[in-house]
Amino acid sequence: MARRALLLTAAVAALALAAPAFAQTPAPGNSPFSPLPPAQQPAPTQTAPPPTPSQTKDSGDNSGPSLIGIMGLFVLGVVVIFVIGWFILRDARHSLPRHARRRKPKRPKAETKAVAVASSARRPPPRPPRKAHASRTRKRRARRRAR
Repeated sequence: MARRALLLTAAVAALALAAPAFAQTPAPGNSPFSPLPPAQQPAPTQTAPPPTPSQTKDSGDNSGPSLIGIMGLFVLGVVVIFVIGWFILRDARHSLPRHARRRKPKRPKAETKAVAVASSARRPPPRPPRKAHASRTRKRRARRRAR
């Protein structure tokens, strides 16, 4: 019984999806690849008389945006980008668990400069080579060459 209901539902769904697709197929003369019909000639209309010189005078009103308006939009765009970035960073910091956040050590200001100068002047000595590791590497290379 459940199988019949499932088959009946599938058949109705297939027919429901096929009907709109069949309705969209164009008639033979209306194919998108058929040639275009000839263009219709527009009816002749009366032309307007040429404007008088008093109508063509520039009254000094520019219809375009002013320079101040353009600069204001630019500044507003930059401010919006910075505000969006600030919100993203703020949310990223708040979503981290407290133990995963990086904490800055608190040091006195005079000590901070002295530590920075001392740490940049010295480097730790290089590590001594591992002889056991080197011999293992040589053995592996020899085995690979032997293959």
